[in-house]
Amino acid sequence: MRSKKLFWAIFVVSLVLGLWAYFALPVSRMPVHLNFYGEVDRYGSKFSGTLLFPLMILGIGLLMLYLDRIDPMRGNVAKSKKALYPLLNGIAAFMLFMQIVFIWLVRTGASKVDSHLILIGVGLLFIFIGNYLPTIKRNFFVGIRTPWTLASDEVWRDTHRIGGWGFVLLGLWTIIVGFLRLGIWWWLVPFILVMVYIGIIYPFYRFKKIQASTASNDDE
Repeated sequence: MRSKKLFWAIFVVSLVLGLWAYFALPVSRMPVHLNFYGEVDRYGSKFSGTLLFPLMILGIGLLMLYLDRIDPMRGNVAKSKKALYPLLNGIAAFMLFMQIVFIWLVRTGASKVDSHLILIGVGLLFIFIGNYLPTIKRNFFVGIRTPWTLASDEVWRDTHRIGGWGFVLLGLWTIIVGFLRLGIWWWLVPFILVMVYIGIIYPFYRFKKIQASTASNDDE
C-alpha cells in the first residue's frame, strides 16, 4: 500500500511540475533527449518536454495496476507485486528527475547538463533494480525477457539472480565513474558487457545446460 501511495505521489508531483512548466515557460520547443555527454541532441514540442513525463509515469502505473489481468502468467505477477511496485517507484522517480533536468535546461538557457550527475542517477536506479530483480517471477512484461528465460522457470530464476548482482555492481561502478568524472567509455563498455552477458550469454548457456541434462535423464 505504501508503494502505491508513493507512486501516485510521484505522479502528482510530475503532473503539477509539468503543468506549471507548460504554462510558465516562454518557449515553443524544449529539449527531450541528451547524448552520452549530457548535450541536448533533440528538441520536441513544449508538450513533449513538460507533460509527456507524467503521462509516461501514468502509463506504466496503469500497466502495473492491470498486469495481473492481462499477463498469461497472472499467478506469477501476483506473487511478484512486492517487487514490482518498488521497481515502478524507482523508474517513476528517475523519470521525474529527468523531467526536472529538462525544465532546468530551459530555465537556465543551457544546452548541456553535467553528464556525470546523470550517471550518478542512473547508477542509483541500477542498484535499486538489482535489489528487486531476483524476486520477480516469470512473466511477459517485467524482467529479463528472452526466449530462454520465458521458456523455463529455472532459467528465469537463475538469470535474474545473476542479473540482480550484475545491476548492483554496474550501478556501483556507474556511481564511481560519475564521482571520479571519468570518460563515458569507462561506463559504456562495462554496461554493454553486463547487458550482453545477463541478457544473452548466461540465459542461453543455462537453457542449453538444462536441456542437455533433461535429454541425458530421458536416455537413461
